[in-house]
Amino acid sequence: MSRVINYSAVNTKVKAMKGKFLTKEQYHKLLGATSFTDAIRILRDETSYSELLSGMDISNIRRGQFEVILKRYHIEKLYKLSHYFHGEYKKLIELLFVRYEVEDLKVIIRNKYLNREKEDIEGMLSFRNPLNTIDYDYLISAGSVKEVIERLDGSIYYKYIRKFLEEMDNEGLFRLENNLDM
Repeated sequence: MSRVINYSAVNTKVKAMKGKFLTKEQYHKLLGATSFTDAIRILRDETSYSELLSGMDISNIRRGQFEVILKRYHIEKLYKLSHYFHGEYKKLIELLFVRYEVEDLKVIIRNKYLNREKEDIEGMLSFRNPLNTIDYDYLISAGSVKEVIERLDGSIYYKYIRKFLEEMDNEGLFRLENNLDM
């Protein structure tokens, strides 16, 4: 596909996505919602998020769950858009996904630190997609934070966090998470 046609396709996709943005009126209605469930109901019944929320029991969704649902939805849209990019533009999209991957890596490490179960951790991950550079399942199956760090050997993250292998018990996660953010 030529670059002109390719970017024409991207522009068309972006315009279609922009048409689904919330309107000022919808934002005002959300601000006037009397409860979290009421706000979710507005999103489901009166916005383009109906495609995402139509089959869900919104009375039982918690805020944290909803944030993960929204993040997954937006990442899916961005991933689909990434297919239209090549070369340096594709590299830029891949770098953006590394940022998202860091967020999930912190979720895995934090929840291993808290001894949470595999299913609980998987429910909190937002950014799993084919552009990931790490094997989520391999990391989640680790028995401890130290083992997660060891399993990152060979990844782009390892050199930044390997020094925390021995400091974890005394330091906690704050410095490790800061290093990942940097």
